[in-house]
Parts: sequence; structure tokens; C-alpha cells
Amino acid sequence: MPGKYICLEGPDYCGKTTTLHNLHNFLRTKEINSTITKHPGATWIGQRIREIVKDPDAKVLDHTRAMLFAVDNAAFHEEIAKPMINSKDWLLADRNNFTSALAYQMADGVSLDEIQQIHSSLINPRKIDHVFVLDITYETRMQRQRLREAAEGKVNDYYERDREHFDKLRNAYARLAENKDALHRYVEHDDDYTLNIHMINGNVDGAGILDQIASKLGF
Repeated sequence: MPGKYICLEGPDYCGKTTTLHNLHNFLRTKEINSTITKHPGATWIGQRIREIVKDPDAKVLDHTRAMLFAVDNAAFHEEIAKPMINSKDWLLADRNNFTSALAYQMADGVSLDEIQQIHSSLINPRKIDHVFVLDITYETRMQRQRLREAAEGKVNDYYERDREHFDKLRNAYARLAENKDALHRYVEHDDDYTLNIHMINGNVDGAGILDQIASKLGF
């Protein structure tokens, strides 16, 4: 049986990286191999795009940023996702540039139709089986940010924005989960395809997050 394509989404400090590794280790206990990847940055060109879009000093307009994400997405699908379509290994992604683009660029004021137009000519997507959005409060985000800065030091990042932007982003993810049927026209799919987007409580510890995801996956 072919492996599944699982994406974890959410704002910075929601716990995606930790959860991906927890899920990877959990799947091994079920004798399922998995590959962890991230957006942007999984390919050579993606690494360069990641440097640009996360640079707080880069003069990049919102629409240009959306196009860069689309290019990264195209490279990811051609170089990584499509070759794994018939593999039994699962693909675990730290973000997907389509769902991330929808949420982040909607929060920045780019319309859904504009985002789709930018991506449509560049993406030949492998079907995503599940998108798990790790939903956290602003208070949780700030607490985790302070802990990371105490351990690693402050890192300047374009996406570390104020509470107003955080609330817009959180609402954008919630809108995607609530209106997933409306997203089908933006994703190449068969008639029986369902884009599964799940909101996960990311305010709990790692074990609690993994339990929620494992339950959704039928374990």
C-alpha cells in the first residue's frame, strides 16, 4: 500500500518540528518508514528561497513572496513528492507551500483567487492525505518563543510579527479548516478526493499533540 503524505501547519512555535519527529518515531513502532521534509528549503532552490523569504530586511512584496513559495512548491513536488508516490514510506512535511501560502498570504491581504492564480501554473501536486494545523494561543507562542530565545538567542525573522498578524494568521488557518470543500477547486484531484484539514490543540505537551494526530490517523 502506498505511503501517506502528511503535512503539519501552524504559526511559528506551534511545535511542528518536535511533532514531526515524534510522529516519525511513532510510525517506526508501527513498522512504517517515513521521510521528514520542510517548506521552504527541501530542495537546493528551496534553501535559497527560504533565506530570502525569512530575511526581515529583504524588500519583497507580498505577491512576489507568494511567487517564490510557488516556485519552491514546484521544485518540491518534482524532486521529492512525486518520486515517492508509489513508495510505502510516508512523507512528513513541515508545512506545505500551498496551505501555508493560503494562510500566510491571506493574513497579509492577498486574495484566495490571486494565490491560486500564482500557484496554478507551477504546481502539479501529489495529493495530501492529511493537513494537521497545530493551533496555539498567542500566550503559548510568546512563552515558547522566550524559552527558545533563552536557549538559542534571538533570531531576526520576517515572520515573527505582532499579535495582530498572529490573530489574522490563526483565523486564516481556521477558515481553511472550516471551508475545506471550497479549496477543492484549487487542488488537482479526483471526484472522490477529500482534502482533510484537522485543527489540533497545540497548547498541550508533545505527547498530547501526538495522541490527537495518531487518533485522526486511525491508530
